[in-house]
Amino acid sequence: MKNFGISLIFLLALVMVLPVPVFSSTSAGYSSQEYRDSEQQRDSEENSNSEENRDSEENRDNAEQREPPSREDRQRTVETEKQEESDKKKRDPNDNRNSSPSSTRVPIKTAPPPVGKAPGGDTPSRTEVPAKKPTADKTSDSAKKPVSGNETRSSTNANLDKKKLRTMERAEIKKLPGKDIAAMAKDMEETELKELGAKKIADMTRNMEEAELKDIGAKKIAAMTRNMEEAELKELGAKKIAAMTRNMEEAELKELGGKKLASMTKNMEKSEFKELGSKKLAAMTRNMKAENFKEVGGVKVAAIAKEMGGAELAGVGHEQAKGMAKAMEKRDLTTLASDQIVGLAKGIESRQITEVGREKLFVMVDKIEDKDVKELGKKHLSSMLGGMEGRQIKELKEDKRVSIVDNLDANFFGSRKAKFDEIRKSKETEAKPAIKADSIGKTKIKTADKTSKFFSKTNLFKPEEN
Repeated sequence: MKNFGISLIFLLALVMVLPVPVFSSTSAGYSSQEYRDSEQQRDSEENSNSEENRDSEENRDNAEQREPPSREDRQRTVETEKQEESDKKKRDPNDNRNSSPSSTRVPIKTAPPPVGKAPGGDTPSRTEVPAKKPTADKTSDSAKKPVSGNETRSSTNANLDKKKLRTMERAEIKKLPGKDIAAMAKDMEETELKELGAKKIADMTRNMEEAELKDIGAKKIAAMTRNMEEAELKELGAKKIAAMTRNMEEAELKELGGKKLASMTKNMEKSEFKELGSKKLAAMTRNMKAENFKEVGGVKVAAIAKEMGGAELAGVGHEQAKGMAKAMEKRDLTTLASDQIVGLAKGIESRQITEVGREKLFVMVDKIEDKDVKELGKKHLSSMLGGMEGRQIKELKEDKRVSIVDNLDANFFGSRKAKFDEIRKSKETEAKPAIKADSIGKTKIKTADKTSKFFSKTNLFKPEEN
């Protein structure tokens, strides 16, 4: 009994001397969980290396996972964490991020710390690595929208260097949008356009709308037109030629020259003449020559004249008016109105109006209304009648003859009733001038074999001065 008591006292003393480990369920549990998590993460990394190593590593890791840490390790871990918490509270009770151990921790096999909360909702002492936030797509909505083929082609072609046009095929030029062509054409000199050649210029012009032609300007249009031949103008078509003409001023039309203007006019129709208007047509007509109207043809010339007023026809110029009248046939003249014929006749110099021809003069006089005869003026009226034959004058309507007689102050009968047969007879009965026989020797008539031969000499009589 005495020995039992001594043993009991010894055991109590031993218990008091030996330190009793204090377990923290949270810390110990967290350490154990951390240990298991680290082992599992390392297993997953090692498993990715090869099939053979994965099998062996799994067996080893499973064995290590089943082996719990020793009592001494757990006790030292608890003491270390207590010391860390104490030091942390001394520095900043609210700061849970900066913590450094005051004593050396016994190393335990650990893997990189897992991200997230520890079991039980406690915050771990280590600094958590924040999860990577998804990067927002900063691409604008306009950039995300699908781009159509035409827009892509347009933006690409807009950057084309104008020099590349020389190496491009006609088929490629035909695919270029008009806006891109206009942008390039604006920066090109006439020498560069000439190097392209007539056919490529025609392809460029064909792809441009009137708004784009207007944008490149009158001088550029004239430069392009000047470097195209009639074949290319014909390919462009009447509407495109009219659009080009509409956007040029008279200065540019004059620079083109009569031959080019004739080519343009030939390839336009009546509808285009109407759209151009009288002022533009007058500008074209003023800058053409007599031979150009013949090339255009009577039908087109008459169509132009029909869109112009009498005053505009009278002001186109002497050579131009005569060229128009000579280019038209009788049937073309009959399509004109009375005031247009008067304007055309007044545009021709009175002493040269007979060059039109007696048949056309008859049509013109016959077409002029009685009220418009006076507008011709005495010189033009007398010149036109002088170019006609007597039979043609007789064929005129009686009212027309009366009007002519009144405006020429040639009413021999003192009345408005005029008969040209009577006028002719009255002229025939008048006394004719005679040369006395004794005076003949002093003239050249004596040396002439026939008097008709003598009076047929040129410049015997001077023409009437204007």
